[in-house]
Amino acid sequence: LIFDPDFRQEYNETKSIWRDTKKLNPHTIPSFNVSTGSEAHETQWTKVFKLSVAGSVIFITGFFTLVAPKTVYIKNTQGHITQVVLPDQSMVILDTGATLIYKKSIVLGFDRKVSFQGQGFFNVAKSKDKPFIIDCNNLSIKVLGTKFNVKTVQKETEVTLVEGKVELFDFVTLDTSIFMQPNDLVIYEVDQNRIFTGKTNPSVQTFWMEPIIRFDNYTLQDIAYIFKTYYGKTLIFDDSLLKYKHIGGSAPTDNWLLIIKALSYITNSQYTIRNDTIILKHFK
Repeated sequence: LIFDPDFRQEYNETKSIWRDTKKLNPHTIPSFNVSTGSEAHETQWTKVFKLSVAGSVIFITGFFTLVAPKTVYIKNTQGHITQVVLPDQSMVILDTGATLIYKKSIVLGFDRKVSFQGQGFFNVAKSKDKPFIIDCNNLSIKVLGTKFNVKTVQKETEVTLVEGKVELFDFVTLDTSIFMQPNDLVIYEVDQNRIFTGKTNPSVQTFWMEPIIRFDNYTLQDIAYIFKTYYGKTLIFDDSLLKYKHIGGSAPTDNWLLIIKALSYITNSQYTIRNDTIILKHFK
């Protein structure tokens, strides 16, 4: 009643009907005026009528409660990632600020359809007969069972497939569908009315779930992507070949300056920080 306004409205309407049934009075029912025993007959009929109405209200209310879907609204405001297990045992890891909405009922259960905004990692339970549908801002994702990362902003949606197979469809401005394979990256830009597709290292897009970034043979270009999306900083290389250099190692996600210092040492470069721009200048 507190968190579901639709259910609260249904409850109040039902309560109002129930209250009205208690107002019924034998004197408001037309009299039979047949014989002296008509008053007793009238009173008995009125009781039956009241019980019938009350019983109908209880039945309809109960049936509606069992069948009508209840909306579940989840928004991660914790300041750190959080995990949600859906009724079909699918798991969703929500980044800070991410929103997940779905419906379920006691009789009909969970229809495996959700609405999503923000960034999240989906580990969808397998089902041959019932696909899992995710409605994002700009497109929809259809899957039977797989693992993938979704990131949505107002005019852009990014999907990275880690395992399995998914279909992207129902684009806002494009009449098409895309089938993704593992390690595929799809970026849909609504303003530009275009789709970018390519291969990626999925760990680059899913690094946000771990307290430590593990550079698993990353290129500096991969790290530049992380700095742009996670830290809001632009990483620039004065040597065009430098961005393709592969590195390994690990660092805590909450210390971007430590990562820059390590990159400077590993690549034999000097770094300069200008507001939200970081320049790596290679010593030759």
